[in-house]
Amino acid sequence: MGDFVVADGTHPDVIEALGARVQSINQFRGLLEAAPDAMVIVNTDREIVLVNAQAERLFGHSRAEMLGQRIEMLLPERFRAQHAGHLTRYADAPHVRDMGSNLEFLARHRDGSEFPVEISLSPLKTDQGMLFSSAIRDITDRKRTEADMRMLSTLVESSSDAIFRYAVDGAITTWKAAAGSMFGYTAEEADRFGLAAAQQTAHVGSFAIDMATGEQSWSAEYWRILGVDETQPASRELMLAAVHPDDRDRVEGVWRKLDSGGPALDFGYRIVLPSGQMRWVRSILSFEYAEDGSPARILGTTMDVTDLYLAVAKRREAETNFHLGFDRSPIGMGMADLDGRFQRVNPAVCEILGRREDEVLGKRTQDFLHPEDTGDRSGRSARLRSGETESVHKERRYLRPDGDVVWVQETVSLVPGRDGEPAYTFVQLQDTTSRKQAEEMLEYQAFHDPLTGLANRLLLTESLDRSLADARESGGQVSVLLLDADQFKIVNDGLGHTAGDQLLVQMARRLQSMVRPTDTVARFGGDEFVIVCENMTRENTERLVTRIAASGKEPFVLEGREVFVTVSVGIVLANGDEEAVTVLRNSDTAMYQAKDNGRAQAMVFSEEMHRKASSRLDLDSQLARALDKDELRVYYQPIVEVSTEDVVGFEALVRWVHPQRGLILPIEFIPVAEETGMIIPIGEWVLRQSLAQAQKWRTEAPGAEDLSISVNLSTLQLQDPDFLGVVEDALTQTGLDPMALHLEITETMVMNDVEAAMGTLHGLRSLGVRLSIDDFGTGYAALSYLSRLPVQTIKIDQSFVKGLGGDDPHASSIVDAIVSLARALDLDVIAEGVESAEQLRELRRIGSRLAQGFLWSRPLAPEEIPEWLGAPSGGRGQRRGL
Repeated sequence: MGDFVVADGTHPDVIEALGARVQSINQFRGLLEAAPDAMVIVNTDREIVLVNAQAERLFGHSRAEMLGQRIEMLLPERFRAQHAGHLTRYADAPHVRDMGSNLEFLARHRDGSEFPVEISLSPLKTDQGMLFSSAIRDITDRKRTEADMRMLSTLVESSSDAIFRYAVDGAITTWKAAAGSMFGYTAEEADRFGLAAAQQTAHVGSFAIDMATGEQSWSAEYWRILGVDETQPASRELMLAAVHPDDRDRVEGVWRKLDSGGPALDFGYRIVLPSGQMRWVRSILSFEYAEDGSPARILGTTMDVTDLYLAVAKRREAETNFHLGFDRSPIGMGMADLDGRFQRVNPAVCEILGRREDEVLGKRTQDFLHPEDTGDRSGRSARLRSGETESVHKERRYLRPDGDVVWVQETVSLVPGRDGEPAYTFVQLQDTTSRKQAEEMLEYQAFHDPLTGLANRLLLTESLDRSLADARESGGQVSVLLLDADQFKIVNDGLGHTAGDQLLVQMARRLQSMVRPTDTVARFGGDEFVIVCENMTRENTERLVTRIAASGKEPFVLEGREVFVTVSVGIVLANGDEEAVTVLRNSDTAMYQAKDNGRAQAMVFSEEMHRKASSRLDLDSQLARALDKDELRVYYQPIVEVSTEDVVGFEALVRWVHPQRGLILPIEFIPVAEETGMIIPIGEWVLRQSLAQAQKWRTEAPGAEDLSISVNLSTLQLQDPDFLGVVEDALTQTGLDPMALHLEITETMVMNDVEAAMGTLHGLRSLGVRLSIDDFGTGYAALSYLSRLPVQTIKIDQSFVKGLGGDDPHASSIVDAIVSLARALDLDVIAEGVESAEQLRELRRIGSRLAQGFLWSRPLAPEEIPEWLGAPSGGRGQRRGL
């Protein structure tokens, strides 16, 4: 079986679309390669996208030479423009045109030779557009046979006996009208010109043999037929020498019978000319009798019938080939009377109909039709009988006795008799079941998700468009639910993609079991599903969402494990005024709002969501240019010694100074930077700015030579294989002491990939950099990992510090426990978010060494720091900048 080759630029899903319409691509390849004809498939631009091996043999081009070229390359140049117009018109109204539909033209071989072909056309709809399948058959032999048959017909029609009588000396005694038709002379002209001219014209030679003397007399044309020299004496031996060796005994036997007074004879045989050419002749021998009734002379005529013999042989060969082709054709063929009743059928008809020959003969095609396809055929029959069309085509279903349904392309042609009036009909039945099934499979796959079997995005959009149109007309409502599996990534990462696929399939089944038969459930993409419900009230929509949410309490069995998965749902209640794309976008917005609100929730879309989503989109696009436009700034918040309130360092905090919106805090744009990957260049910029600024303070500001600088890291930075090099280069360029740099990470960042994080953190420690765990107590790091991490500081999250000195009785105990843990692990502690003197007193009592917060200062611009550090009102040990 040959492999298919697809032209460059063809949609990758073209071979997947066409192969997908059968059970497997190999089956589709087998179908095309097994086709008896050359198969060429083109797109609407007339570019060849698929061929089979028979096409290579027929046209002499390799697949690589044909694929991607216009189909007109297979035609003579003089016909290409005409064919392009024909194909364009066919594309506007495509229909199946089978073999025998008189669609013939000249094709061009790679060597430049031209030959006649017959083509069958079929349109193929795919999700990538319309394709056109051409089955092309070489009809050179058929054309030759038809020409020979026409010649034979002419000979036969003009072969009525030309009867004339002549004397041995050549004098014509009788001249019939048929002889005039044969020789082209009237009786008067024959008398005038004599037999010699007539014989030469008709290629008929004559001879006479005197039975008493044996003397022979040959006409000039007889000498020419035998191809012997007229200077030789005429004799039986000379004649026999010209006879083909294989026929000589038979001819000699004829003469012996004549010599013994046998009856007149008419026989044919072969002669061999001196040139070696073989000819077929026909001789008619009779007697001329004396007055006493005894044979006096043998009279004979010999006609060169080579052309007639070859024509007859060709006709017999054609008839034999017809019978063989009829009986052995894989296409069902039958001859039926004018009432449509079969008089003769080939085995293929019986196979298609699933019946014996005796069960088919005398029946009509409509006797075997599927009940749903038994329509009135009078219209087609009338067009045939009136001569409006030479043949009619129809694709219909036939029902076999075992109940199987077979699709058949039926072609009925009217065959005229000798008088030109209709004589009988010729019926062709081509089994198109495989093609029909392939088309249905291709159509199914074009509109359904291959994993879950649900409607895909294309079918969803079409279905939603119809539902919205119906709602506009009826005043009803369409409920659209977009669902996303909250734990899908965890399942995929933890159990593998096979388990992820199992989850999607099981979710699809659950969702289908919870909706009405009229509702549409579709896989929107990835782990997202969409449900479209027509004429559903808000209350019923809420009940459906409640059932879906409750189904999350039932575990999914994946790879032998029970897994609980919840869904976040976005809801749109549409009245039909919206477009499908808008409804889907809004449901997606609502679903993401549900995720942002903690997941396992359902949110109904509102215009406020749309405004927020639009603002977020604007932020995405503008953040990409903020760094280049110098809109980012680094602010610094002091870190102080709790016991003395002396400044020991600063934490670098990035801000975005938007030209229209003003100062944008990190909580708004850092998540966007994380999602878009912009955090990598932004983080590097903040690192280099902070190190340069810290070094400037340490060398220029009085009393600031020991200040440290703390810089926050993102998960993406920690995963970046180039990050170590970036830090080392920044330290080298600024000259800052590595011990003065504190890099802050969160528990979550480390726990996402502990082993990878360990390697990066140890690499940073080898540079001399100090490490801190930010927001300690809010993540889920195990103490065993905390003891392994190469960190020197933990920062107590401000949510714990906030309760110190207030009404929360547990706050002091929690902070005390964290400080005790840090002391046991020989780690330093920084308390974040200190805003009151009461909180400061509790921290001193507990023993926390460092702190930061608004009690001392808000984050300051770099130009404010020198003044703040050197303020005369209270010095560095005083609280400032509140």
